[in-house]
Amino acid sequence: MAGSSRRLQFREIVMLAFIAAVCSVVFINNWTLWNLAQAVHPVLAETVYGIWFIASTVAAYIIRKPGVAFVAELVAAAGELLLGSPDVLWVLLYGGLQGLGAEAAFALLRYRRFDLPALALAGGLAAVASIPLDAITGYFTGMQAGVLAAAVAVRLVSGAVVAGLFAKILVDGLAKTGVLNAYAVVRERQDRPAGLAG
Repeated sequence: MAGSSRRLQFREIVMLAFIAAVCSVVFINNWTLWNLAQAVHPVLAETVYGIWFIASTVAAYIIRKPGVAFVAELVAAAGELLLGSPDVLWVLLYGGLQGLGAEAAFALLRYRRFDLPALALAGGLAAVASIPLDAITGYFTGMQAGVLAAAVAVRLVSGAVVAGLFAKILVDGLAKTGVLNAYAVVRERQDRPAGLAG
């Protein structure tokens, strides 16, 4: 990892809290999209599931330090709970497991890569981490094998695309405005030799 310290600085804590707060609002509103899609077909609902993983990837991409993906997702879930999540206290378990899934991706890469493949992997592993709880809570009950397989596959893709690709596009757009100049997402890019991605 290019950063000189793995400890969070005050400005990074503020950014992490801001991301979590914004994402908690996004998360609670995603229930409307999910319910509308669910009313059409369970597999369609999985296309928006990746939205619930985005706090982890956005925060990790900006700050680039261990623990950030996990904390961002868990705090965003806590905010969603305060806003009235229909998952009640289960939302904290989902947030924690999804955050651990995303965190595992960056840990596997030793916190040295935060490019699109790394973000997509984080979103995909967050999706994987969400599946056991859905099995426990009975969400998959009644799904035929084909529908279940399709739902899981679409969730994995949604995690990779929404929490991976979309998160990168969003943060890269913000970086161009200069509002992220104090953070690793910009600093490490400036320190990198021309022609290298990241």
